[in-house]
Amino acid sequence: MPPANWHFTLRFLGELESARAEQIAGALAATVLPPPFGAELAGLGAFPSASRARTLWLGLSRGAAEFSRLAAAVDLALTACGVGTEVRPFSCHLTLARLDRPADLSRLIAGHPVLPVPFSVEAVMLFRSDLGGGPPRYTALERFPLHV
Repeated sequence: MPPANWHFTLRFLGELESARAEQIAGALAATVLPPPFGAELAGLGAFPSASRARTLWLGLSRGAAEFSRLAAAVDLALTACGVGTEVRPFSCHLTLARLDRPADLSRLIAGHPVLPVPFSVEAVMLFRSDLGGGPPRYTALERFPLHV
């Protein structure tokens, strides 16, 4: 994934009509989001497992609980405007790569410790994803600042 595409997905919504996206933006704008917080990237991982990886990701050494609270606030706003509740538990990770075929990345993950990288989380973004024809392209539709 190109670094410009790196993001933390709080909730994937799938295909939406523009009127529905506007309704979701309105619900998020009306939601009291938690305050800004600090987080720290650290540790490689893979989905579904290191030995059969399809996705390589970075995890967090700090900020996971805050991200979970933020994802819950977003989920509550989306549920209130008629979007179903997410059934999968929230998994806070930053996707680095997607693989066409499963691969064993166990040695890569075990052999490459990641130095902590601190960052701050100050807003939630609503993105449109354009898939197909190369890497995904993301267009920011709306920004919702976290409240102090």
